[in-house]
Amino acid sequence: MTDTAHSTTGSMTYPQRLLMTLVVVVLALLIWHALQMFLLIFAGIIFAIFLRKNGDFIHGKTGLSANWGVTIVIFLLLILILGVIWLMTPNITDQVQELNKQLPNSWKTMKENVSENSVGGWFLKRLPSLEQISGSIGGLMQQATSWLYTAVGAITGIFILLAIGLYGAYDADTYIGGAEKLVPKNKRDRAKRTFHGIGATLYWWLIGRLFSMLIIGIFTVLGLWFLGLPLALTLGVFAALMTFIPNIGPMIAVIPALLLAVQESWSMVWYVAALYAGIQMVESYLITPLVQRQAISMPPALIISAQIIMGVIQGVIGIILATPLVAVIIVVIKLLYLEDVLDDHDIHIQAEDRENRAEN
Repeated sequence: MTDTAHSTTGSMTYPQRLLMTLVVVVLALLIWHALQMFLLIFAGIIFAIFLRKNGDFIHGKTGLSANWGVTIVIFLLLILILGVIWLMTPNITDQVQELNKQLPNSWKTMKENVSENSVGGWFLKRLPSLEQISGSIGGLMQQATSWLYTAVGAITGIFILLAIGLYGAYDADTYIGGAEKLVPKNKRDRAKRTFHGIGATLYWWLIGRLFSMLIIGIFTVLGLWFLGLPLALTLGVFAALMTFIPNIGPMIAVIPALLLAVQESWSMVWYVAALYAGIQMVESYLITPLVQRQAISMPPALIISAQIIMGVIQGVIGIILATPLVAVIIVVIKLLYLEDVLDDHDIHIQAEDRENRAEN
């Protein structure tokens, strides 16, 4: 009798389960209809995690409070951003203008060279023009991302991201503690570990992306400069930015470099293609595996599938945030399904294990 009463009080009643189901359904519908805003909030949470984790690191090394650590991180970021703008903007601005002038000529030169071959001529007749490609892409992404290309939308988006990031970083304990209180008391330890695992995974994913962007940008600039291809700095910065988007970004980054190489010679085209391929091999087989040991291993097919789905639903912002969303889902499945439901206790979250080793 006692066991029965304990089982009844320890589990949710039917009205509670019904209410929980309704809440989940309403949240799912709300997220679906306002998915773009939720993705922006998710980006703000990632930014908050980045600030707070680094603030905690400074707190551990200096003894300053975590909030002072966050303030120092923000100050250092501002110095870095302003320094990059001051040093690189004049050169990049000039090179971007030159790139806009040269790309149409490069496209025309490539079509003329390829059309001299019978197979190439047949292919080009069926290939849409550069204007048609641009128009198709613009039409495809217009509905999902049009607000980003308006001044109000861009300013609002940046304000939301910064606000969530700053408030989340400075008052992280309040938000995490409030979320934990929504969970039954006997499940709060599990919720705490889940939040910790998600935070660690997103932090090390972001650190890995930033590190990859830095390496790709440096290697690309140096490689193109060594080959003698013009506008190496702009192409390197573009390659670095595209690296933030796994799988798809590097394929986009190589296109302007190849078009410029066409104006030089076909040998230059092969050299540039080999350079980008070599850099991506280093990133894929050396940098990424090292980073995944610190964060979470994600099957490439799963990432590509998520990018395609999120790209169709939400355009560019969906493609960018597809990978961290997959990382969060994997952590939740591991901790709340495999470990709790299936009772598989041989579950490890790489980022969480790394932070535990660092603390010990």
